[in-house]
Amino acid sequence: RVKAKLDTRTYEAGVKIPDEAMERLNLRLHQINPKWNYTISPRQVGHKS
Repeated sequence: RVKAKLDTRTYEAGVKIPDEAMERLNLRLHQINPKWNYTISPRQVGHKS
């Protein structure tokens, strides 16, 4: 089951995320256009946020 809700807030463009924070994400990049197509999975138990 999937639930979704429209987020109508405005966000600032160009916000940079530190490399260290990006490395902590559990990302799986897709073969086709990986900058836009990826899966974010929950972190494994024992990893600090």
